[in-house]
Amino acid sequence: MRELKFMVWDTKLKEMYLPSISEVSLDCEGLIYLYGEFRPEYQERFIFLQFTGFHDKNDREIYEGNIIKDKHGIKWKVIFEMGKFSAFCNTESIIEEINVRKDKDLTFEEEVIEKLDMWWIGSEVIGNIYENPKLLEEAEK
Repeated sequence: MRELKFMVWDTKLKEMYLPSISEVSLDCEGLIYLYGEFRPEYQERFIFLQFTGFHDKNDREIYEGNIIKDKHGIKWKVIFEMGKFSAFCNTESIIEEINVRKDKDLTFEEEVIEKLDMWWIGSEVIGNIYENPKLLEEAEK
């Protein structure tokens, strides 16, 4: 069974941290508490990013919202969608890499298809969408 843990982005302080239970907590209805106290403004202030259960090539934990780079240099955004974690990449980046490698490596297209299901293998966490938004812009170009 996958370990359930979260990183928290504090939109007010612009900080990412791994909270202790006494600091920031999330109840089963999705309500957010700070030091055991509920306030409506906490719902907008804190963004919880779930641990995927996967580690990158450097054994760093991968969380929802991370930006990872694969062995071809393509940047992917880690997302949780339709009940599972996956990675998103701008299609133009993939097409460009396929064209560059067309004559060199005919298996790249197969690697891209495999990447959609096994996106974390061989990848490296290079940042996240909150602390490093420019990386996300590069990944979506």
